[in-house]
Amino acid sequence: MNGKYLAVFEDGSSRGSRRWVYCVELIQEGAHITGSTAVDGKEFVIEAMLHWQEHISGIIFAAERGEDWMYGVFLHKVEDEVWEGSCSLYAGRDFGFTIERISLVRSLDLSLEPPSEREVQELRWIIDAQIGRGYVEVEQLRDPLRLIYAGKFYDTVVGVGMGKLFPVSTLLERLQLEDAAAISQLEQLGRIGLIETVATAPGYEGFGIGCQVTTKLITELEARGAGFFVVIAWKSPDRGVHIGGILDRLGFSAVAEVPEFWREDSLARHTCCSYCGSPPCTCTAVIYTRSVAGSTLATPLLLKTLHYL
Repeated sequence: MNGKYLAVFEDGSSRGSRRWVYCVELIQEGAHITGSTAVDGKEFVIEAMLHWQEHISGIIFAAERGEDWMYGVFLHKVEDEVWEGSCSLYAGRDFGFTIERISLVRSLDLSLEPPSEREVQELRWIIDAQIGRGYVEVEQLRDPLRLIYAGKFYDTVVGVGMGKLFPVSTLLERLQLEDAAAISQLEQLGRIGLIETVATAPGYEGFGIGCQVTTKLITELEARGAGFFVVIAWKSPDRGVHIGGILDRLGFSAVAEVPEFWREDSLARHTCCSYCGSPPCTCTAVIYTRSVAGSTLATPLLLKTLHYL
């Protein structure tokens, strides 16, 4: 039971079914389970016991004094890393007791769909929090020429993916190349699929969300004719390449590193990197590529095309 789980609370009252999803951190020592979670910015403590490796009973209560609601939780193991059961909520003298359903899961299958107008604002918040304020504008998240997906677990938006398709003919018009070999290299690619942004909502890291979002973008871009993929991945000193592990598993190769890749853009657009803070951003970009049909692109030419993608 050690590690991060998602707790799904479901209210099946006469008002209609509603769900809330929270990330919980659990530690098991013998049969004793402790943990914590946050609800509306407030910290809550979990104290529970594991019975016969198949049942959990415990309570969830506020860490601060003065909060007068508490859950009693009873769960049984359905399969590996999946627990289901019920909980009784005492919400103080004004609310009394209510009974709700609860699930505890270690992995999740996302619903990946284009965002609604309300969800566009949630995607912007995720990107601002995880990558940097101003890195993506709302208008970009509404762009009909881009592939944009909101990753949802039940009704909670937990991830975002952005990508777009570039015909090589458009690139050739912008590049104005005279080198016949370079033109030939580009022409054999057909269309380039650019994965622009992949981000996971704060607190939901470690559940495979980034991998599912990236896979969805690759699948949809390839279905639209992409024969060559490019990802400009963010590298920070403390965490390394942020989606490097995902890209390695999906068959991408790192072909170049570009120091201070976003420096000029951050100064021009006044974006605030989540690592560097106020501009300029001095983070390094790692360029990853993957070919569908074995075609390649020389690194100098690839770096030149990045300014036009």
